[in-house]
Amino acid sequence: MPDWLLAVLAEAIAVVLASAVLAALGWVVGAVRDLRNEIKGMASGFDARLDKAETRLVLVEEMERQEVIRRLGDVEVNLAALEARCLREGALSEIHQRVDGLTKEVHSLGGKFEGAARSLEMIHSHLLDKGQPS
Repeated sequence: MPDWLLAVLAEAIAVVLASAVLAALGWVVGAVRDLRNEIKGMASGFDARLDKAETRLVLVEEMERQEVIRRLGDVEVNLAALEARCLREGALSEIHQRVDGLTKEVHSLGGKFEGAARSLEMIHSHLLDKGQPS
């Protein structure tokens, strides 16, 4: 086989191989682009779910706050009635027992609010970090 024919064949093979490599690279770039778009879609879905969870948490916190306000109003009314009765009856030990009970209840409510605050801080932290590259 003449040398010029071998050179032409070698060049033709090189062109075919280069075309195949370029086609494979094009397919890989397209697959990566599709994957990136799919991940962006998933991230948007997760963001929406987190936003809904945060909204629900804020609503629950507000409901709990309103409940605490209502209960504190009830406590004030009960305390005023108890104070009037105890002044009439001189039952200071009963006042002491009721105040102890109220103290325990206030501590319990404080713990619940701390837990809710921690949950909200975690959600806020996640929402703030979501735009950061990993």
